[in-house]
Amino acid sequence: MKKSLLILLTVVVAVCSSLSLGAQAKKASPGALSKKVSPVALLQRFYTSYIRSIDRMLEYDQRDSIIATALTPEMHVKLHRLRVASGMDPLLRQQDARAGLEKTFRARQLKGNWYEVSLGEPSELVRIPLHLSLVRGRYMIDFITPPWLGEAYGDHLMANPLSSSTTVDNSSEVAFIRSFYQCYLSTYLSMSPDLDAILAQLRERYCTQETLRIYRESNEFGNIEDGYYDVLIDYVDFDPAWVPSLQVRPQTEGTYEVSYSQQTEEGPVLRKILVRAVKVPKLGYRLQLVPEEQPQEVTPIKAPAEVTPQPQPQPLTEKEAQLMRQEYGDH
Repeated sequence: MKKSLLILLTVVVAVCSSLSLGAQAKKASPGALSKKVSPVALLQRFYTSYIRSIDRMLEYDQRDSIIATALTPEMHVKLHRLRVASGMDPLLRQQDARAGLEKTFRARQLKGNWYEVSLGEPSELVRIPLHLSLVRGRYMIDFITPPWLGEAYGDHLMANPLSSSTTVDNSSEVAFIRSFYQCYLSTYLSMSPDLDAILAQLRERYCTQETLRIYRESNEFGNIEDGYYDVLIDYVDFDPAWVPSLQVRPQTEGTYEVSYSQQTEEGPVLRKILVRAVKVPKLGYRLQLVPEEQPQEVTPIKAPAEVTPQPQPQPLTEKEAQLMRQEYGDH
């Protein structure tokens, strides 16, 4: 009898333990956690912490570690390029944060996982659309609308219209140049955390040594700050909205012009890159940048200074000579 009671007690304890562990596992599951997390509350905690870190003049690395807690790795990499491209902090749409800015924070849902953060007093209100996604059970910012797109939002802003461009076509010069740029720009649009490494692989595989040298020197001499400048696109980043304007047009003597229209807050800017397709035996084409010719400064040759002729003495007339003899006498 005692043995039966002991067995029954063991079974009851095991069942209770199993039910307890199951309840804990359900409570900790990403699905259950996501239902309890408020995106607006998450945004408010992050923005408050971030703005105060600027107000307290924390080191850049400390502020960046706060950003890393709220942004996906892909958006974290993108943020640095947006900052250089726009000349401001994309999270704030300002160059800096004034004291107490976090007290003006407001957030609201736009549609689906799109939210709008607003900062500032009514007279200087800034609205920043951004997108959230669930990562390991918690919401994180995976896209921020660039300043040049204003208050626009929608999944089309995150799309990659060149995602199907995965190979480089060596059938002709123009096909090579067009397909290379489609692959290269698609890498920018993919927002990969390994963006720099993938771009470097494409340059090493499809560009001439001269082009690689030009690329390195353009960063060493700092055409645009922070080392993000890419001479192959004449900018620091690429936006999906610019894809429709991408063109490859033949110029003269085997030279092609790659161009696209870049949107800015001040208006469109036309970017132009001159290139050639250099045929390499057994390897196909390689991209060669063609630096724009700089007009040589011509030092004008100065004409010899004009010599002002000195007045020559004129001979006296007979009447003038007679008057002088009368006044001074003969000598």
